Amino acid sequence: MKKKDLSRHEYFYNRELSWLKFNLRVLKESAVKGTSLLVRLKFIAISASNLDEFFMVRVAGLCDNYDEGVERIDAAGLSVKDQLDAIAESANTQVKTQYKYLMALLLELRNVGLVFQRVEDLSDDAKLWLEEYYMEVIYPVLTPMAVDASRPFPFLANRTLNLAVKLIDNDGEASMGLIQVPSVLDRIIELPGEEKRTFVFLEDVIAMHSEDLFNGCKILDMVPFRMTRDADLDVEEDDIDDLLKEVEKSLRKRKRGAPVRLELYKTNNEHIRLFLMENLDVSDMEVYEVNSPIDATYFFKFIGGTGMWPWLYEPFVSQLPMELTDDADLFAAIRKKDILLHHPYESFDPVIKLVNDAANDPGVLAIKQTLYSVSGNSPIVAALARAAENGK
Repeated sequence: MKKKDLSRHEYFYNRELSWLKFNLRVLKESAVKGTSLLVRLKFIAISASNLDEFFMVRVAGLCDNYDEGVERIDAAGLSVKDQLDAIAESANTQVKTQYKYLMALLLELRNVGLVFQRVEDLSDDAKLWLEEYYMEVIYPVLTPMAVDASRPFPFLANRTLNLAVKLIDNDGEASMGLIQVPSVLDRIIELPGEEKRTFVFLEDVIAMHSEDLFNGCKILDMVPFRMTRDADLDVEEDDIDDLLKEVEKSLRKRKRGAPVRLELYKTNNEHIRLFLMENLDVSDMEVYEVNSPIDATYFFKFIGGTGMWPWLYEPFVSQLPMELTDDADLFAAIRKKDILLHHPYESFDPVIKLVNDAANDPGVLAIKQTLYSVSGNSPIVAALARAAENGK
């Protein structure tokens, strides 16, 4: 039998393109009709969040390699440039699919009484309430910025939503302006007193009042956009004296990395598109046009809002294993026999208790554990910190 050369490129698939296929499978969960509506919406938000991380780390790393002239060919036979081209094509297709699913899902939500409405289509009472909300809550935190010869393009934070505004003054001179959509406010605003639960997007409310923000100018066009910056940590552990300080320094740089993706509401205004591409230094390949509200990650907060359980799922309460009780001596229990915990059907509490008990037990000399994706207030991390304080 002839021996095959398993190092040939055709036997491999590029890992970045493979990851995009994985994320597409996550996204397609949002189209499964038998799943609760807001669970499907959550899959869209998850896939959008995944894409953010993908661009901030994986694509950003490839961009750095390309800028540095790295000529490395991967196992699948693709150069850095080949990978970036293929990623752009695949990711663009996926983004179009994502927003197609999102718009279809918003229509389904409308049918069950969760209505996303355009500001101009609201009832008179809703418009009056929104006018007061704008003046009291939104207007005080807005900072419109003009961009011209004397005022350079400002720094815009990673993953913030902004509005690019094309202006013309009373003398007929054209200019550009920017409005950052405040991240301190809820992106999705619920209107009180409506027959159905009705929501509007914050950027639409700002756009309706934008004439007030640029006195003496007429607004010719306005386009929402969002950019993703390079947030890859670049720490060479072998060449530094203080790893902690180097990580802190790298984390500060992470917020100001070069843009690697520009999400832009689909527009025929080539002037605004070119203005953003030039000032953010992104190529045509790095522009992703969408025809619906930008940044689906914000639906995480919407899903977790008040009164959303009817369109989610029944809360699941995991069970305590039969071999254990709330006050069980875990060390004694596992000396008798091994105990298999089946998560999430069985409670994770015994694991937390085990680490807590180990942290406090003078007979425990060391705790060795692999952690993955812990929360900000993880009881496991707290227990391990206490164990370290206790000299373990």
